[in-house]
Amino acid sequence: MKRAERLMRLKFGIEEPIIIDMEKLSIDEFVDSIEQLPSLPESCYKIEKIIEDPNAGPSDLAAIIETDAGLASRIFKLANSPYVAIPGGVDDLSRAVSFLGFSTIHQIVICVQSYELLGKCGASIPAWINKHALAVAAVSELIAARIDLPFPPKAYTAGLLHDMGRLAIAALFPEAMSRYCEVIEQGGTHSLELELETMGVDHLSVGYELADYWNYPPMLEAVISGHHTPLQTYGEQFGRGPEKLAKVVSLADNWAWQAGATGLPTGNPVPLDKQDLISIQLPLEMDPELKEEVTTEISSRNSL
Repeated sequence: MKRAERLMRLKFGIEEPIIIDMEKLSIDEFVDSIEQLPSLPESCYKIEKIIEDPNAGPSDLAAIIETDAGLASRIFKLANSPYVAIPGGVDDLSRAVSFLGFSTIHQIVICVQSYELLGKCGASIPAWINKHALAVAAVSELIAARIDLPFPPKAYTAGLLHDMGRLAIAALFPEAMSRYCEVIEQGGTHSLELELETMGVDHLSVGYELADYWNYPPMLEAVISGHHTPLQTYGEQFGRGPEKLAKVVSLADNWAWQAGATGLPTGNPVPLDKQDLISIQLPLEMDPELKEEVTTEISSRNSL
């Protein structure tokens, strides 16, 4: 048994023999691969220009969205969700845009198009990544509503995108992700440290590079790169608004793990510093009543 392999088993409490290739990747290799990806579709940048145009209205944005039936369907679904609560519902895109707001629409477009591009890389994305993203999205929206964060659907799309780094690793370097999953399945504890031990990079760093390459808004970049360390890492860089959303998603991630919505056979939530959560004023540990509410919310929101 290789020394590095033996040390990793001792460090992460793995009892059974583990046979894996310990060769690791560097962040530079991921950056090189990310830069080979195509840019986000032109419609995304057209929407961004409309958002920046003070004279643009909902009908201008709706005209672009109408060219993509799948995207329009997702926007209608979110617009008719209980958290938006549009009286009488909505079946008109211009009205949906008016209620959701330009920045939320932009986030939805980024989310849909990012998933589609990474899905075309040829690798099979592990089901647990998508399952966990949907769970965190649902809980993020729940938390945002509880603390009166402006417009909870923004938190939903931020939750969907929070683990884009993991999605990128799985799409671009599936063998590295398989190595990580294999260690988890043999008793390793899910952690950023284990990602570094098995893959050479962690999903926060990879997510940051992907968000930077695709020119994500600062709010999403802060969530993707700092949802496990919202105060220590990127909070001050991006400002107070993004920092608070990163805290919401960080807590949602933790609650989703506590509720068992991970898709992984073992593992624990990444530890949070309670100081990070003071401004949210919600408990880190869920009582049975809260856990049931969170579990119900996750079950009811199992697709975008």
